[in-house]
Amino acid sequence: MKKRPLLFTGLSLIAIIGFAVLIVSGQSRTAEDFVLEQKPAEFPTEEDAPEFNESSEVLNSMPSCRYGIADLSNTPPDWMRALGTGWYVNFSANRSELADIQYTPIIRIEQFRDDNGNAILPRGYQIKPSLDYLVAQARTNPGRLYLVGNEVDRIGQDGTEPDLYAEAYNIVYHTLKAADPAARFAISGLVQVTPNRLRYLDLVWASYQQQFGVQMPVDVWNAHIYALPEIERNGVPNGIASTAVGTNNFGAIMGSGGNVVHCGNESDDTYCYAEHDSITIFANQVTAMRQWMKDHHQQNKPLIISEYSQLYPYILEGDGCYLQDEYGQCFDETRVTNFMKATHNYLETAADPNLGFAPDGNKLVQQWLWFGTHTERVGHASNLLLNEDFVGAPANDASLTAMGKAFKAAATGGELRPNIVPYFIASRLGNNGDVILTVNARNTGDSHVTAPFVVTFYSNAGLTQPIATVTIDPVLLGCAQREYTFSAVWTGAPTGVRNVWVKVDAGNAIDEFNENDNILSGKAINGNETYLPAIRR
Repeated sequence: MKKRPLLFTGLSLIAIIGFAVLIVSGQSRTAEDFVLEQKPAEFPTEEDAPEFNESSEVLNSMPSCRYGIADLSNTPPDWMRALGTGWYVNFSANRSELADIQYTPIIRIEQFRDDNGNAILPRGYQIKPSLDYLVAQARTNPGRLYLVGNEVDRIGQDGTEPDLYAEAYNIVYHTLKAADPAARFAISGLVQVTPNRLRYLDLVWASYQQQFGVQMPVDVWNAHIYALPEIERNGVPNGIASTAVGTNNFGAIMGSGGNVVHCGNESDDTYCYAEHDSITIFANQVTAMRQWMKDHHQQNKPLIISEYSQLYPYILEGDGCYLQDEYGQCFDETRVTNFMKATHNYLETAADPNLGFAPDGNKLVQQWLWFGTHTERVGHASNLLLNEDFVGAPANDASLTAMGKAFKAAATGGELRPNIVPYFIASRLGNNGDVILTVNARNTGDSHVTAPFVVTFYSNAGLTQPIATVTIDPVLLGCAQREYTFSAVWTGAPTGVRNVWVKVDAGNAIDEFNENDNILSGKAINGNETYLPAIRR
């Protein structure tokens, strides 16, 4: 069998080089024959922003905000609607908003490095697109969520040392917050959630505190989930995931070296090729990220997975495929589809009151994103589309791969509904003895609220004595993404501490999946009293 070098370029994480042995078609082949470069041929910039001619026809109901996709094309978004996706990324920040599908910009933070990946001295970095462009976008698109960086822990992607990333994050955060106070910010998704990557995150967290004297302001936590070895068994970074910059290989995960003896027990220190689709490792990484958040007092924040899939290729060759795992199995579409279905089942159901996000029913993950739609580069085995040549929504499933059909079935399955949940009541003094009542709420449903509704405060538990009503008419993003505050004026409020009740969607205008969690009680204060709740045991 003739050897042939393969060259892929792509936006995701892996460059398989080094000393690992791949088991291919019954014979050993070194990974030098299989190279995945990182950067696309052309990096998308603000000048490359495509002009979408929005279709006037959108889905009758909002798509699921849980399910996202990574798009590497410049095609119109109609086929995104056919897949049922609710959000997407394109690894830049140059797309305009769609009526029903959220665009999540990724701001690139890239340390200056030479062609060999070595940091250029004096150390520095660039923010892409430019801050001027980002400010203009922030003013035009209020309330966006920005992912600050893409795999900043890996040379070949953004490759930025922890202290520089903390500095760049601070600049981006405060610059865009000044332009749009409603903007939200998530950290860069790291390559994966391993002890080595969490070490990088520790260094970023500590550096931000040291540089700026405050806790790093993160609205949404973000991760990539993959099972990729980071070092060879001799301790050398392997070029697959390699190790995070600035970590000195701390806690790195070894590869198998192509030897099945190191596989089969899902060891904490080894990731085999055969474990690339391990749902156990997938779940363990989610739990590890949530545990890190809890340890750093961040449990009350959403967690998103902004990239995951299967990255090892499926290329037919002779009687087999180009790359097999340690047991001689290929990463064909049946295997990838089964992995997708298993992760969807996990992500839809995984909840833990000790680690999860309470406003979202203690779910561990609020949103997730599959890489990607169509590429001939790294990750092509996970393509959702057979090709990227068609324009407009596919008339049927003929344009979708097996993975695309499975994604569509999951994203559009069931009845997608919003669900507005209040969870905190507060009050403050207004003018002329009035009291301003406020309630914080999130939409924990799978779709957004797009119709007006009313919020009513009451002075009795039976909800028969209304205090004040306010009409709410924004879009409320689903998946517990944002905290919303609704306010009403209590005119002529009695002095002292009073019990109050609130019902969101008091007129039952919104068809929610749970109509029994709209009521909350709390305290309102009128006067100079200090209210200290009693804790009994």
